[in-house]
Amino acid sequence: HPDLIPILDKVDKHLQEKKQEEAVNFLTSKTEEYPEDYELLKQLSILFARIDKYRLAVEKGLRYIEFVPSDTVFFYRLATFCKMANEFIIGIEIAERLRLREPQNLNNLLNLIDLYSLRQNHRRAEELLQYYLKLDPSNPIALNLRDEIKKRKS
Repeated sequence: HPDLIPILDKVDKHLQEKKQEEAVNFLTSKTEEYPEDYELLKQLSILFARIDKYRLAVEKGLRYIEFVPSDTVFFYRLATFCKMANEFIIGIEIAERLRLREPQNLNNLLNLIDLYSLRQNHRRAEELLQYYLKLDPSNPIALNLRDEIKKRKS
């Protein structure tokens, strides 16, 4: 396995120099050079998200979780990448899988509520929102989501 620090430092250097394509090409070449190092695949997904290429971030992220299904922190990130890529169905699936493992993960629950609402499944979004508001009744993001769901329904 390669040392990740110098690889990620080089990626960051390329990004600071506004050389996105070089950053992607470099990290892609490392994932091909070390196909068994799944952390590189995860970092490639994150890199695509950083440069607003969310569909590619989702594609690489889905491959990563096939190999590392225990990385629940990344599940949350991947569900947000799905939302940004308008891949709501995939995002819901990922967020629901995380919810089964970590029902207390309130950030994931908020993201899941938003994904259901964006997918026009307002009934499910409202059910989850009611559950959320019992846990944290004054959360401004949840209250904002409640208003957003009302707008999307009309």
